[in-house]
Amino acid sequence: MRYIDKKLPKSESCDVNWEKDSRILALTRKAEGLQGRLLDLGERNTKELEVKESQILALMKENESLWKSNLDCQPEGKDPRICVLKGENKRLQLEILDLRERYGELHSKAYTNILALTRGNKALQDQLELTISIYVDEISKLKASLRKAEAAHEWVDSQMHAMKHAKEGLEGHQSDEVLEFRDKLHEYNRRLQAQAGGGSLPDLLSQFNLATLCNNC
Repeated sequence: MRYIDKKLPKSESCDVNWEKDSRILALTRKAEGLQGRLLDLGERNTKELEVKESQILALMKENESLWKSNLDCQPEGKDPRICVLKGENKRLQLEILDLRERYGELHSKAYTNILALTRGNKALQDQLELTISIYVDEISKLKASLRKAEAAHEWVDSQMHAMKHAKEGLEGHQSDEVLEFRDKLHEYNRRLQAQAGGGSLPDLLSQFNLATLCNNC
C-alpha cells in the first residue's frame, strides 16, 4: 500500500520561527501521529486483504470442485449434495409458480370484491342521503305543527284568562240574566277545554251589556 512519508517543509523565505511557535509544533506532532496511525492501518489492511484473498481462493477451489461434481452428477454421483440441492431448487421453483398463480387468483377475487363493495357503498350512501332528506322534511313539518300548537295554546290560555277576569267581575250579581250568562260562560269554558277552540269570547260577551251587569268591575 502506498502512502506519503514526508514531513512539512520549512520555507527559507518565511521568517516564522518553527522551533518556538507552539501551534506549528502541535500541528507537526499531530501530523506525525496521524502518519503513524496511517502506517498501522496500512499494515492491518494488508494483512486483512491477504486473509480475504486466501479465503476467496479456497472458496473458488471448492466451487470448482462442486461444479465438476455437478457435471458428473448421476444417481451414483460423486457429491450427492449437488443432486439434493438441484431437487430442492426444482421444488422451490414449482412452489414459486404455484404461489404466483394463487396470488393472481386472490388478486382477481379481491379486485372483484372491492368493486362490488364500492357499488354497494354507493347505493347505501344514496339511500342514506334520501333517508336524511326525508327526515329533514319531517322535522320541518313537525316544527311547523309545534309552532301552530304553541300558538293555539297561547290563544286558549288568553281566552281562559279573559273568561276568568269576566267571571270575577260578575261575582256577587245573582240576577237571572247574570245566572244565564254564567251558565253560558261555563259551557263555553267547557268547549274550550274539550276542543281548544270554536267561537270567540268577544262574540259571546257581545250578547250582554257588561256595563250594566258589572257596575263594580
